[in-house]
Amino acid sequence: MIFLLGLTKTYLALGAIAACAFLLIGLERLEPSARHSHAFRILLVPGLVLLWPMVLWRWRKGERPLLVAKLRAQHKAHVIIWLFLAIAVPLLFAAALWHHPAIQGAPVQLSLPNGKVAP
Repeated sequence: MIFLLGLTKTYLALGAIAACAFLLIGLERLEPSARHSHAFRILLVPGLVLLWPMVLWRWRKGERPLLVAKLRAQHKAHVIIWLFLAIAVPLLFAAALWHHPAIQGAPVQLSLPNGKVAP
């Protein structure tokens, strides 16, 4: 039991050291968009402390956490979808206004529930 407790403390201490090193040096090298994002770094600390062997391995290999090619394909798809929506939504809105029956017909005078005409 004492051995497991000591092993856990050692693992977490090494994780804290690796997390500090990664947040100070490695994060900006692997992800340039994380520069000047100090609140984001605080959120990464628990995961870095627990997963420090994998973090150090990827840092050594120089891998980015997310695949750049996959993100580029998703970005291209998002651009196409947003351009389509930017054109389609106003066109659909205009078509709905143009084909609305109240706009095409003669004006209708509304009356109150008691049958009197509104002023």
